Parts: sequence; C-alpha cells; structure tokens
Amino acid sequence: MTEKETDFFFTPCKNHPIQWRLENSAPPQALQLVSSEEPPDLEPTKYIKILKGKRADGRWSLLFQLNDSEYANIFSSFCSDLIEHSHNIDPKLSFEYATNRYKLWRELFKNPPGELNSSEIQGLIGELIALRDLLIPKYGETIALNSWMNAKLGKQDFICPDKWYEIKTTNIGKQTITISSLDQLDRDDEGELILITLRKTSIESPSKVIINSLCNEINNNMSKSISKRLFTEILRITGYTNNPKYDEYAYEIVKFEEYYIDTEFPSLRRSKINQPGIWDAEYEINIDSIKEHKV
Repeated sequence: MTEKETDFFFTPCKNHPIQWRLENSAPPQALQLVSSEEPPDLEPTKYIKILKGKRADGRWSLLFQLNDSEYANIFSSFCSDLIEHSHNIDPKLSFEYATNRYKLWRELFKNPPGELNSSEIQGLIGELIALRDLLIPKYGETIALNSWMNAKLGKQDFICPDKWYEIKTTNIGKQTITISSLDQLDRDDEGELILITLRKTSIESPSKVIINSLCNEINNNMSKSISKRLFTEILRITGYTNNPKYDEYAYEIVKFEEYYIDTEFPSLRRSKINQPGIWDAEYEINIDSIKEHKV
C-alpha cells in the first residue's frame, strides 16, 4: 500500500484486545486492523477499498477505506460493528474475524439501501416497540430475536414458540389497518395482532420516540454479544442503518393493543376464495370490527 493510500490520522481503540485503529474524523473514513498474521485478499466494492500490506515492524495491516462520503453513515455503522463485536476474539484470529464480518456487510456496500420513507420508519418503529415492550420481556432476547422474521422474509413479523405475531403501526385517528397480503393472517394456529398507534410530535417532546434512539436503547439493554450481533444484522437486512435524518421523525406512543386471531377474526383466507385466478390481495380491516378480540 502506498503512503498516499494510508495517509490518515488514526486513533487506536483503547482497552481492546485487537489492534483496531480508527481514522480520527466524524464519521470515520477508514478502519485499520494490525496483526502478526497475513490477512487474506478480500473483494472490494464500489464504495469501499480494501488494502493490505506489511509494515516496517514486520506486522500486517488490513485497511478498509471509504470511497464515497455519501455512504459515510453506513461505513460508520460497519466500523462500530466490527469493533464492538470483537472484544472476545483471540488476537491471532483477528483477520479471520474481520474477513467473516466483512462478508456479512459486503452486499450492503455493493448495493447500499436508500433512505427509509416515513411509512417504513413507522412500521419498523412498531416492530421495535413490540420487541422491546412485549417479546423480549416475555420470551427473552434470544428467542425474541430468533423469532423475528424480517431477516427470513417471513409472512408474519414474529413466530414465537407458542404463537405468532403480526405488528401493525397506525396513526391516531385512522379507522382501518392495512393487510398487505393474504398470507399475513391466514394461519390456523394461535396468533395475535399487535396494533400500535402513534402520533407525530416534536423533537423537543420528552416522550418522543425516534428510531435511531430506539435501536440504540434496545441494543444497549441486551446482555449477550451474540444478541447484539443478530439485532444489528436483522436491522441491516431490513434496510435500516443509523441516519441523522431519521431524527426528524418523532412520534409518541398513544396505544399498544393486543388482539387474538382465531377463525372468527375478520380476514381473507385462501381457502375461502373461490376464484383460482386470484394470487394475492391487499385489504383493509375496520378497527371497530375487532374490538371483541382485544386481549
């Protein structure tokens, strides 16, 4: 690697068993890992350059360098992820760890997600509230995260050992909820609809809910490093990375309601549709019509 390519002012990560060196800017533009073993050759992407080389002291350096400042927030999350989840890694295995971790992020750097729109932000906030306030307290963080179907492209939001959950987030005053697919409620086993009602508020409100802060809160409250890693990966697959622009979307929780779903719950089921040419459907359910199903 040339002097120009490594012309960064790095700050060593203190009290860390692995020799990470983070470029000293906010957000960072480069992350370097130093170890005695030779690192493997890694495939770069359009947005991130990877350089390896032998140092004057005989050790090896692996450098991740951001190519496009537009994706600085994603790169910052990538750096934090590699550093945070390597505290228990044997230093001799540091390059192996970095390689495996980078491969998880590589597709994201190849095709970085666009910004979530307001509807997507509200939907994800609803799932996060359900995770924080119901599912983790009830099942524990391991089962709750493994039940989250976002990473598995499941038809329901959470499939837990004893029941499944579909999370719907709505705005105050709305009288209906949208069911986007026939498969969402078409199950015979026990399930629940969690309806979370939000109200827009200002960023000055003491009771505001902001997606960036909510993700940080949930992550910080997890007791296991493996849970933190899984949580980060599910969010990444969902399309979320910490973005300061999301702080503009502030909400207050108005209601958190649970409804049990059985054969009497108003829904469309494939077995009741007699038109063979219909593949799927989106429909609306009036909230007043499900009051008797409230838990």
